[in-house]
Amino acid sequence: MLKGVSFQIPAGTATGIVGPSGCGKSTILALLQRLYAPTRGSITIDGVDISTMRIGDLRQSLSIVAQDPKVFPRRSVRGNVLVGTGGKLEVVAGSLEQQDIDELVRTALADAELLDFCDSLPEGLDSWVGGGGSNSAESSGDLSPNNLEGGGALSGGQRARLAIARAMARHAPLLLLDEVCSALFDVNLWSVQVVLMLCSLLTCQAFSNLDAASQVGTAANMIHCCGRLLI
Repeated sequence: MLKGVSFQIPAGTATGIVGPSGCGKSTILALLQRLYAPTRGSITIDGVDISTMRIGDLRQSLSIVAQDPKVFPRRSVRGNVLVGTGGKLEVVAGSLEQQDIDELVRTALADAELLDFCDSLPEGLDSWVGGGGSNSAESSGDLSPNNLEGGGALSGGQRARLAIARAMARHAPLLLLDEVCSALFDVNLWSVQVVLMLCSLLTCQAFSNLDAASQVGTAANMIHCCGRLLI
């Protein structure tokens, strides 16, 4: 439950929210998406109360990377990234060269520090992730959500980075990152500083599992990337 929470995020800036598990960080992001409605007060974007906006218009303006990033194994790396465009590229595919689409995908992957890994895959951007192939789930008879959405061939950090690339390809005005820190600390979170600096709102669990020096360094990095922290 959130009580008495009030803050502003100036356009073009990034804000980090840090706190222990259960303090309401993800709830704030859910309220922004109108998954919940506040019982008091309001949430505005550019002075417009989001409760008065068409839900589709609101969500078109948002791009979010959730705590448990999903990968679509029955799609290629390219297909996973292009999911973030909401099919907009498919509509204008006739007017776009394949190289232009690939450049968009490669730029998003580079921003997420995943391009080198994807280039090392046997089929590059055409490589299937997670299921071992486009028909693997069907041929095995395993159509469970874990098989279809888990991205089992990727590490947690790689799944998070692929989800970040998908979010970047969307080019939405508001970029929301929910607890990506936990998935990326093992592969140097701060190597994706370009993404963090472009995000609007980043949540991160308190650094209680780090020693004092690491806590100070991590907080300094977050302030450098996000501009300010809400604790």
